Amino acid sequence: MRINKQFLFVTILIVTWAVSVIARLKFNGLSYGFDYGLYQPDGMHYTFRTLTFLGNSELTSAQMVSDWYATHGVKLSQINPSDLLPENNRVWGVISPRILYPLLSVPFVAVFGITGMIAISAISFLVLLLTIYSLGRKFGQESLAMVIAFLLTASVTTTRWMISNCTDALLVAVTCCAVLVLVSEFSENQKTILLSAVGTLGVLTRFSLPIWVAIAFVLFALRKIKLGAFLLISTSLATIPTFLSQPNDAVLPGTANLSGFEKFVALPQSFVKVAFIEIAQLAALDRILLLFLLSSFFIAVLKAREIENRYFLSVAFAVFGIGAINGVLGVNFRYQLPLIPFMAWTVLAFSSRIKFKNNLGSFPKQNPHADF
Repeated sequence: MRINKQFLFVTILIVTWAVSVIARLKFNGLSYGFDYGLYQPDGMHYTFRTLTFLGNSELTSAQMVSDWYATHGVKLSQINPSDLLPENNRVWGVISPRILYPLLSVPFVAVFGITGMIAISAISFLVLLLTIYSLGRKFGQESLAMVIAFLLTASVTTTRWMISNCTDALLVAVTCCAVLVLVSEFSENQKTILLSAVGTLGVLTRFSLPIWVAIAFVLFALRKIKLGAFLLISTSLATIPTFLSQPNDAVLPGTANLSGFEKFVALPQSFVKVAFIEIAQLAALDRILLLFLLSSFFIAVLKAREIENRYFLSVAFAVFGIGAINGVLGVNFRYQLPLIPFMAWTVLAFSSRIKFKNNLGSFPKQNPHADF
């Protein structure tokens, strides 16, 4: 009996993903001073919210989180429960609008306890791998897509953030959905609805408005005015609670002594610093991801007129901009993770064009270079 190629590839991907998740669950902790634990400091806030969504009182939820981190935390293991309460939590204004990850985690925590906070992130990792394979099928580059997916499962940076109790993995899954909508053959009306919904979910995951503005900017350049306008309006409206609730030190929080104008002037310098440190850190810790990133940049600059490369370069500027706004140096590509599906799109589309030129008259089943 002949095994369907697509079924075989998907099965291999799922098995590889499962092995990566199991390995991550078993082997985690402190490495070279970096926290590779499953339960990150930021995760305590999302865990607290999920427990309150399950009907626990705020005091009970705070105590449960404190007890859990005392046993499972790595760099952060001692948490004062009262610090998690909204009235005492200094970052509550930043965290409170991020409701999607805690809400989606509710059924998993209800069944598995606080360990269930890892479920959505792990599922998001699978979404990333399957998205890359889907792009590979579209561009007739299934084997290359499999190689990219395998390399990402071996990337210590990718697995660090894609399998932890933070919002980063879920945002990557959301941007994967955005890429799939952009390359789809849906009508413009369908794309308008779907992309606006995806962008709204992204904003409800964590602050990501620059990403959606970047995508809208490309859509405007492509004269997809309706699609870009709806995306821009929907994500901007969904970001209003974030702007209303964020503390005054949300931009460059480490420079509280600077005025608003001075912070604005300091942002370009922060952008350069963040970009340099993030790339340098990958050179030291994760050359697999660095090679993927640099290859994508090289292709995108070389073929800047291609649609996928416009998206890649625009979103790249956005995610490094988000890192610049935060201002924290050396967070191991955390704020740039949503760029990965765009990196895959760039590499796979380029490879498809090379193959097309080398095999004139051989067309993929679908036209991979349609006007997205």
